[in-house]
Amino acid sequence: MVGRQKAPTSTEKQRMALIKEEAWCICCVLNHTPNRPYTTIHHPVEGNKRIGTTMGLCGWHHQGHIDEGWTRHDMQHRFGASLAHGSKPFVATWAPEAVLVQLQDYLIELWTERPWESYNLPRYVQYEIRKRCNELRGLR
Repeated sequence: MVGRQKAPTSTEKQRMALIKEEAWCICCVLNHTPNRPYTTIHHPVEGNKRIGTTMGLCGWHHQGHIDEGWTRHDMQHRFGASLAHGSKPFVATWAPEAVLVQLQDYLIELWTERPWESYNLPRYVQYEIRKRCNELRGLR
């Protein structure tokens, strides 16, 4: 696994704070369930190296946390694959982590241009993110 990393810069700290405060799990945005709380910061890795910068994932998509009263099957069925249960199903469901980082960047760009209230992601943003994801994955 990846060893000790440099401390985040002030720009990276601001990015992480924005992602956490606005609760943007990029997978939940793609899944049209963007109001899930407890967004955590994920540092994408390819091989043994970190790629790009950070992205937000909720407790389920990042660490496989199961909501009270739910089963793992229920969570997977409703919210899609979790990175904690394997990177191959995660990438097959969502996109490669490098693409998800680009989508996170685009989401931040959209918020910077026209901020919205926390936990209240506008439909046009969900549409734009899905459209960009399809472009990055080479789909129509």
